[in-house]
Amino acid sequence: MKVLGVDPGISGGWALLCPDPKTIIACGHLPTLPRARKGNKLNPHQLLSCWHDLGRIDLAVIEHAQAMPGQGITSTFEYGRSFGTLEGVLAALNIPVQRAKPRDWKKRAGLIGADKDMGRAKVIDLFPERSDDFRLKKDGHKADAVLIALYGVPEGTT
Repeated sequence: MKVLGVDPGISGGWALLCPDPKTIIACGHLPTLPRARKGNKLNPHQLLSCWHDLGRIDLAVIEHAQAMPGQGITSTFEYGRSFGTLEGVLAALNIPVQRAKPRDWKKRAGLIGADKDMGRAKVIDLFPERSDDFRLKKDGHKADAVLIALYGVPEGTT
């Protein structure tokens, strides 16, 4: 079984795991393209190509998109667009999708109330052989994707 975890958003990340034996097959930042005016958008073509080349993926677990208190209308809309792009790419690849609420996957990972950077530390502890993939602060999104993927693995499997 191969499980893809996705932390959505323009600065998000993804990780593909094999739960038995527990291994990170691949991980990365979500690829982007520059917008015509300002900022970036997800690059669905690069995502399609990348995830297709990884072979059969049995399940994708994506963090559930939701508006955040204090978040502006434009950023909320852009986050929703990114989430929709990811759903479209996963549908095109015929990968079943499970949504994970942030509080649920964080609870399972033991990160409720923890500092944002604790996810990276947890992943480095779980996968020390891949620590170079998570050494930078911006790699926190990839680390979250690993933990989101692990949320999709039935308990007792890992």
